[in-house]
Amino acid sequence: MSIAAFGASSGASGDMRALIAENDAMTDVELPPPQDRTMEPVGEHAAWSLIGGGVARASTPASSDSAYTKVVCLVCGIGEPLGKIVIGGEHKCFCINGQEFCGLGGTDGCPEADAGCDMYKPTGECFGSFKILCLKMGIECPDKPYLVCCGKELA
Repeated sequence: MSIAAFGASSGASGDMRALIAENDAMTDVELPPPQDRTMEPVGEHAAWSLIGGGVARASTPASSDSAYTKVVCLVCGIGEPLGKIVIGGEHKCFCINGQEFCGLGGTDGCPEADAGCDMYKPTGECFGSFKILCLKMGIECPDKPYLVCCGKELA
């Protein structure tokens, strides 16, 4: 006996039709094909940092600075208060070189600022330095002389 015949014979044809209609509502319906998609062009990137023509370790204490002092790998000194770097720092370690500074190194002595980093093939050079007005501080790989106080070599 078929379902339709069973429903008609038992007097429940209305209930059976409601059940069939409910199952039709839950059937899987195929979606329309996706709309055409377009790809965006590849973005072009460019570096905006001035590294390379930058400050050339202007924040690193040097033996020519007044009150140059070094204890193994820590160095400090007093340099010019203004110049290429007024406030800022530089760092280089393994394969990363970076700088961030504000100073008077622009065209005709105008203010200039920069921040950025660069990567290169690894070398043994490693240092970090910072300058605030005339005070310079830094850390570098130990190298002779190991002890200097106010420009005089002690060891």
